[in-house]
Amino acid sequence: VVGAVDAKDVFTAALHDLGYKPARGEVARMGRFYVQQYEATKVQACSQATTQANALARNHPISVLLSPKTVYEMRVRCAVRTIASANEWVAKKRFRKIVNVIRMQNRAAKMAGLTSREGRGDAGRGDAAAATTIAREDSARRDYINSPSPNVATTVRGGDCDQSATTTKTTKTPTAAPPEDSPKPNFKALMAAAAFRNKSRSALLLRELSASLKIAGDESAENLEETSSSSPKALPSSERSVSLWYRRQLPNHRPGIDSPRAGAAIAKLRRKKILTQVLHHIERAMVLDVRNTLMRSGVVFLFAATSAVLGLIFQRPTNAAVPALFLMAHLSWSLLTTIFVIFTFGAEKAQVNREVRQGVSIIAYWLGRNVLIMFDDLLYALVASSILAAICRLDISYSKLLGSTYSLLYFASGFGQLFSAMFGSTESAVVVSCVLVLIVGGVLSGANPPLAELQATVPYLFNKNYGLPMLSFARWSVELASVCEWFARPNQSPDELETYMQFYSYDVSMLYVAYLWLWGVGTFLRGCALIKMRITAFA
Repeated sequence: VVGAVDAKDVFTAALHDLGYKPARGEVARMGRFYVQQYEATKVQACSQATTQANALARNHPISVLLSPKTVYEMRVRCAVRTIASANEWVAKKRFRKIVNVIRMQNRAAKMAGLTSREGRGDAGRGDAAAATTIAREDSARRDYINSPSPNVATTVRGGDCDQSATTTKTTKTPTAAPPEDSPKPNFKALMAAAAFRNKSRSALLLRELSASLKIAGDESAENLEETSSSSPKALPSSERSVSLWYRRQLPNHRPGIDSPRAGAAIAKLRRKKILTQVLHHIERAMVLDVRNTLMRSGVVFLFAATSAVLGLIFQRPTNAAVPALFLMAHLSWSLLTTIFVIFTFGAEKAQVNREVRQGVSIIAYWLGRNVLIMFDDLLYALVASSILAAICRLDISYSKLLGSTYSLLYFASGFGQLFSAMFGSTESAVVVSCVLVLIVGGVLSGANPPLAELQATVPYLFNKNYGLPMLSFARWSVELASVCEWFARPNQSPDELETYMQFYSYDVSMLYVAYLWLWGVGTFLRGCALIKMRITAFA
């Protein structure tokens, strides 16, 4: 006989048996809804079902013999497998299904007369009359249910009925039994209960149970650990798409297709044209950007603060200090842009991968997000170039300064997209990208004259026309801004300008080369990121 069992204790025991360590507060959150729905009748239902199970085994189908505690433990194990292989929000939906199954078992027990026998006995009916009435009702109910268990007897024995009625009348306060006497989860009974509740879905459910998990019948709960290592890909194609309700319980099930409403929305979206999908992704990205207004405001503040600090340090730069000013500014701006883009794409990576696996175009997402990224780059370029030009009193045309800054940020955002796609962890992508930006943009640039003096010692590596500086984005952006600033200053001596121009490979008439390099390589990096994103989504 099993007494009152606390919901939290049952859930914790199931977690312990499966070797899963719950997060802080997870047990309380998962059990709260169950306690609210079931605490009032739990003690009475457990005592009645467990004390009468043995006496009624020969007269009732197996679907009626389930105690609420057994059903709860059984459904908790299904939920724990979902917790271990999916996210917490999937487990919350699974617990709503647990409560529904418990309610279904209560209705089945009530229809079989389990909850009303004690009242009938207290009303003064004799043992024989009560047993005859119960047996007649149970026989009719069994014929209606068409029990799936072949071991259920179809005859009523008077001695068993007398024993059942006597047990019902004499047992008023059941005593608690040791944990080892508690009923084990019976998955065959679960299948029968599902068929009793919804016959239209029972055939699919039984076929999936027998074809995938192989845990029906007499198999023990130890098979759950072996089953958890299997993959849903082993199912036949006909079984893989029949029941969303059961697919959510499969081990290693990928989250994201759990919600039928979300799945219907994605199915509707993937039938649209590419342009419609692009507009959808732009709209969704705009909503997400509005929600992240605080973070975006912080990025704008960092751009403004960096430009202001560099302006206060360099004041009105001399001709020799102009490359150093732009080198420091461009390295700082490219670092900020790269980190911001990595966090932006990293936050959406999981959702995008789920949608792509369900048929949504990755190109549509890539185009939609890049449209908004380009607007972000324009905003940052306006803020950074305006503050730097105002504090340093630069003579360069504002359009050329804005164009060079915007080209640099376009390249940096493509750099960030590539590293966000290459690394699964956002933190790893940030660390590696920052190191490469400092090396490629600073050490290899050759844009600052002290660095470019390495041409004299290592000409093949630091040659301005074919060496390593050709691979550095700062070699193009810094030279572009520096040359424009030098030629914009009034009263410049040609000999003085020639001293600085000897480190650079083009003059004012060849500035388009720098623009082509920054925009071309930035687009190439975006294309590589797109290919990597598609490969990762189907990995």
